[in-house]
Amino acid sequence: MLVVTFRIAGSAYALRCDDVVAVIPEVELRPLAQGAACLRGVFAYRGELTPVVDLCQLVGGYRCPARLSSRIALVRSALSDGTQRTIGLLAEHMTEARHLAETLPACAKVASLPYFGEVRIEAGEPLQFLEPGAILHASGLALPSPSTVMRITAGEKDREPPQP
Repeated sequence: MLVVTFRIAGSAYALRCDDVVAVIPEVELRPLAQGAACLRGVFAYRGELTPVVDLCQLVGGYRCPARLSSRIALVRSALSDGTQRTIGLLAEHMTEARHLAETLPACAKVASLPYFGEVRIEAGEPLQFLEPGAILHASGLALPSPSTVMRITAGEKDREPPQP
Protein backbone atom coordinates (compact mmCIF):
# COMPACT_ATOMS: atom_id res chain seq x y z
CA MET A 1 0.00 0.00 0.00
CA LEU A 2 1.18 3.53 -0.78
CA VAL A 3 0.99 6.02 2.10
CA VAL A 4 1.96 9.57 2.97
CA THR A 5 3.69 9.67 6.36
CA PHE A 6 4.14 12.52 8.82
CA ARG A 7 4.73 13.15 12.50
CA ILE A 8 2.70 14.81 15.23
CA ALA A 9 4.25 15.31 18.68
CA GLY A 10 6.98 12.83 17.77
CA SER A 11 4.59 10.01 16.81
CA ALA A 12 4.28 8.55 13.30
CA TYR A 13 1.04 8.86 11.32
CA ALA A 14 -0.06 7.90 7.81
CA LEU A 15 -2.73 8.60 5.20
CA ARG A 16 -3.47 6.11 2.45
CA CYS A 17 -2.66 7.64 -0.94
CA ASP A 18 -6.02 6.36 -2.22
CA ASP A 19 -7.54 9.25 -0.24
CA VAL A 20 -4.93 11.89 -1.21
CA VAL A 21 -5.45 14.21 -4.19
CA ALA A 22 -2.16 16.12 -3.76
CA VAL A 23 0.40 17.19 -1.20
CA ILE A 24 1.31 20.87 -1.38
CA PRO A 25 3.53 23.24 0.59
CA GLU A 26 1.86 25.26 3.29
CA VAL A 27 0.08 28.21 1.67
CA GLU A 28 -1.32 31.43 3.04
CA LEU A 29 -4.69 30.67 4.58
CA ARG A 30 -7.55 33.01 5.26
CA PRO A 31 -8.67 32.50 8.88
CA LEU A 32 -12.35 32.02 9.59
CA ALA A 33 -14.01 33.96 12.38
CA GLN A 34 -15.21 31.73 15.21
CA GLY A 35 -13.91 28.60 13.50
CA ALA A 36 -12.99 25.48 15.45
CA ALA A 37 -9.50 25.62 17.00
CA CYS A 38 -8.25 22.97 14.58
CA LEU A 39 -9.62 24.79 11.51
CA ARG A 40 -6.58 26.71 10.34
CA GLY A 41 -8.37 28.58 7.53
CA VAL A 42 -9.39 28.31 3.88
CA PHE A 43 -7.76 28.86 0.52
CA ALA A 44 -8.83 28.56 -3.11
CA TYR A 45 -7.89 25.25 -4.71
CA ARG A 46 -9.02 24.70 -8.30
CA GLY A 47 -11.76 27.28 -7.93
CA GLU A 48 -13.19 25.89 -4.70
CA LEU A 49 -12.75 27.29 -1.20
CA THR A 50 -10.93 24.52 0.63
CA PRO A 51 -10.84 24.31 4.44
CA VAL A 52 -7.59 23.23 6.11
CA VAL A 53 -7.59 21.25 9.37
CA ASP A 54 -4.44 21.53 11.50
CA LEU A 55 -3.75 17.90 12.47
CA CYS A 56 -1.15 19.00 15.04
CA GLN A 57 -3.89 21.00 16.80
CA LEU A 58 -6.52 18.28 16.42
CA VAL A 59 -4.35 15.36 17.56
CA GLY A 60 -1.47 16.91 19.53
CA GLY A 61 -3.02 20.06 20.97
CA TYR A 62 -0.47 22.47 19.45
CA ARG A 63 -0.40 24.64 16.34
CA CYS A 64 1.52 23.14 13.41
CA PRO A 65 4.86 24.94 13.25
CA ALA A 66 5.83 26.80 10.09
CA ARG A 67 8.57 24.55 8.72
CA LEU A 68 9.73 23.59 5.27
CA SER A 69 8.51 20.07 6.07
CA SER A 70 5.01 21.26 7.03
CA ARG A 71 2.66 20.32 4.21
CA ILE A 72 -1.02 20.18 3.36
CA ALA A 73 -2.40 16.87 2.14
CA LEU A 74 -5.48 17.53 0.03
CA VAL A 75 -7.91 14.67 0.52
CA ARG A 76 -11.41 13.86 -0.72
CA SER A 77 -13.87 13.43 2.11
CA ALA A 78 -17.47 12.22 2.01
CA LEU A 79 -20.13 14.54 3.41
CA SER A 80 -23.26 13.37 5.20
CA ASP A 81 -25.33 13.82 2.01
CA GLY A 82 -23.03 11.41 0.13
CA THR A 83 -21.19 14.05 -1.92
CA GLN A 84 -17.42 14.46 -1.84
CA ARG A 85 -15.47 17.54 -0.73
CA THR A 86 -11.76 18.36 -0.81
CA ILE A 87 -10.25 19.30 2.54
CA GLY A 88 -6.66 20.05 3.50
CA LEU A 89 -4.87 18.29 6.34
CA LEU A 90 -1.86 20.23 7.64
CA ALA A 91 0.93 18.41 9.49
CA GLU A 92 4.65 18.68 10.08
CA HIS A 93 7.35 16.37 8.72
CA MET A 94 5.12 15.37 5.78
CA THR A 95 8.00 14.66 3.47
CA GLU A 96 7.43 11.35 1.72
CA ALA A 97 5.05 8.94 0.12
CA ARG A 98 6.20 5.35 0.38
CA HIS A 99 5.15 1.77 -0.06
CA LEU A 100 4.36 -0.28 3.02
CA ALA A 101 4.10 -4.03 3.00
CA GLU A 102 0.53 -5.25 3.37
CA THR A 103 1.90 -7.81 5.81
CA LEU A 104 3.04 -5.31 8.45
CA PRO A 105 1.80 -6.51 11.83
CA ALA A 106 -1.27 -4.75 13.17
CA CYS A 107 -1.81 -3.91 16.81
CA ALA A 108 -4.72 -2.78 18.97
CA LYS A 109 -5.89 0.83 18.81
CA VAL A 110 -4.47 2.98 21.57
CA ALA A 111 -7.28 5.55 21.47
CA SER A 112 -10.93 5.42 20.50
CA LEU A 113 -10.92 8.66 18.52
CA PRO A 114 -13.20 8.28 15.48
CA TYR A 115 -10.53 9.44 13.01
CA PHE A 116 -7.92 6.94 14.25
CA GLY A 117 -7.83 3.92 11.97
CA GLU A 118 -5.66 0.86 12.17
CA VAL A 119 -2.22 0.82 13.75
CA ARG A 120 0.65 -1.04 12.07
CA ILE A 121 4.13 -1.71 13.44
CA GLU A 122 6.89 -0.56 11.10
CA ALA A 123 10.55 -0.87 12.10
CA GLY A 124 9.48 -1.33 15.72
CA GLU A 125 7.42 1.88 15.80
CA PRO A 126 3.62 2.19 15.79
CA LEU A 127 2.28 3.87 12.65
CA GLN A 128 -1.20 5.30 13.27
CA PHE A 129 -3.43 5.56 10.20
CA LEU A 130 -5.91 8.45 10.03
CA GLU A 131 -9.34 8.30 8.39
CA PRO A 132 -9.91 11.57 6.46
CA GLY A 133 -13.70 11.23 6.34
CA ALA A 134 -13.94 10.93 10.10
CA ILE A 135 -11.62 13.93 10.60
CA LEU A 136 -14.12 16.18 8.88
CA HIS A 137 -16.95 15.09 11.17
CA ALA A 138 -14.92 14.84 14.39
CA SER A 139 -13.38 18.29 13.99
CA GLY A 140 -16.84 19.87 14.16
CA LEU A 141 -16.75 21.35 10.68
CA ALA A 142 -20.13 21.71 9.05
CA LEU A 143 -19.30 22.12 5.38
CA PRO A 144 -21.80 22.64 2.60
CA SER A 145 -21.77 20.27 -0.34
CA PRO A 146 -19.70 21.29 -3.37
CA SER A 147 -22.82 22.27 -5.32
CA THR A 148 -23.59 25.04 -2.81
CA VAL A 149 -20.01 26.24 -2.34
CA MET A 150 -19.11 29.58 -3.85
CA ARG A 151 -16.70 28.96 -6.68
CA ILE A 152 -14.06 31.39 -7.80
CA THR A 153 -14.27 31.82 -11.56
CA ALA A 154 -11.42 32.42 -13.96
CA GLY A 155 -10.10 35.95 -13.75
CA GLU A 156 -11.39 36.47 -10.22
CA LYS A 157 -9.20 36.55 -7.20
CA ASP A 158 -9.55 37.32 -3.55
CA ARG A 159 -10.28 40.98 -3.15
CA GLU A 160 -8.80 42.91 -0.28
CA PRO A 161 -10.76 45.84 1.12
CA PRO A 162 -9.44 49.18 -0.17
CA GLN A 163 -7.01 50.93 2.12
CA PRO A 164 -7.66 54.57 3.00
